[in-house]
Amino acid sequence: MVDDPTHGYTNPRYGIPLVKQRYHGIILHPNPPAPYYGGRLLHNYLYGNYWAGRHWSPHLFIVYMYPAFVLKFFYSPWNKAMKKRKLQIGPTLSKHSIQHDLGTHHLATLDKLEKNYIHFTTSTTDLRLIPEYQVLFPDSSLPN
Repeated sequence: MVDDPTHGYTNPRYGIPLVKQRYHGIILHPNPPAPYYGGRLLHNYLYGNYWAGRHWSPHLFIVYMYPAFVLKFFYSPWNKAMKKRKLQIGPTLSKHSIQHDLGTHHLATLDKLEKNYIHFTTSTTDLRLIPEYQVLFPDSSLPN
């Protein structure tokens, strides 16, 4: 999920699911040779056997079909609290992680985060306009 800067989103209200407050995102189609790139592993195993960052596991990859959805709130909500949360991760990386290039994308500055956000906003779309996604937003009416 990536907030559209022209939409006029306000800060989210605690206690209301984000999926009821945010509608803009980027659709990534499954890529079985690299199933977890940029995402997270969804599993029902006793142990996930994750690699660093929970981006990969030796478990078999399955494409979940409709009506299964995974929404990653990547640059949404794009507000002070989210920026602060993203910036607090980098300083916690170990020397080992940095030396092995694990999680180094978290070493971003505020300026770099803003540039990344602007880059992703060029691809974000109102998911309520896509028929397959309308099941996620039954309470919303356009425009909002």
